Amino acid sequence: MSIRNRRKWKRHSNEIYAKVKFGETTHSTILSDISAGGVSIKGQFNIDIGDDVDISLDHFGDFAGRVIRKWDDGYAVEFDLDNDDQHSLQENLASFMSEDDLVMV
Repeated sequence: MSIRNRRKWKRHSNEIYAKVKFGETTHSTILSDISAGGVSIKGQFNIDIGDDVDISLDHFGDFAGRVIRKWDDGYAVEFDLDNDDQHSLQENLASFMSEDDLVMV
């Protein structure tokens, strides 16, 4: 079974502007994809696996999470959301993506 088939949440692969805060530092950056489970962040920042981050996304609000993977040009962040909040976010993402309402790069 592929990783894609094991994902609990549908991943939306659009480049979306966001603000990412870790520690006292906030950066404007691009999310390369998003789901109710988390996001992929483009960029090279001084953060490590296990670090806490806050992500601010227009239309959706602020989300706490932690870095779970790191690669040359980005990071994977898992959201710290309960099941109800994840379902709500997934419904909102699906609606926004189908209506093309997200401001994308």
